[in-house]
Amino acid sequence: MRIFHVAEVRGIGGLQNWVLGLAKAQQQMGHEVTVILPPDTSNNWSLHTDIPKIPIKMWNLTYFQDADIVHSHAGFGAWNPLLKKQYPQLPIVHTYYGASVALLWALGKYFHVGWYLDLWRRRKVIMKEAISGRWADCIIAV
Repeated sequence: MRIFHVAEVRGIGGLQNWVLGLAKAQQQMGHEVTVILPPDTSNNWSLHTDIPKIPIKMWNLTYFQDADIVHSHAGFGAWNPLLKKQYPQLPIVHTYYGASVALLWALGKYFHVGWYLDLWRRRKVIMKEAISGRWADCIIAV
């Protein structure tokens, strides 16, 4: 099975560890795995990963014609509508990582910033999170 993960995997962090760990496990099970960096990622993409056999590519819509399934992660599922329009039969799984709005509200209160200001600054992220699951065939909430 050809599995394409759409996620930002540069650097070190929880999401990066989750995606690369999942991709490595799928690869060990015999699947063909590719990680696609989303189109809003900068072109300066030096990668820090200990999994050299997993191809990591910059977004190109034509790559997905060879996919059996796409797994989008966090706000990067905002590109799911474009994928569904181009490839309507392509199954998409989307993973949400936590409750974004609740977390932002809590952080705003903790740092004594009006929660509405915190949400306003992060409106793009929240909108991406909201859009992500709408076009997915299956949703995973971590």
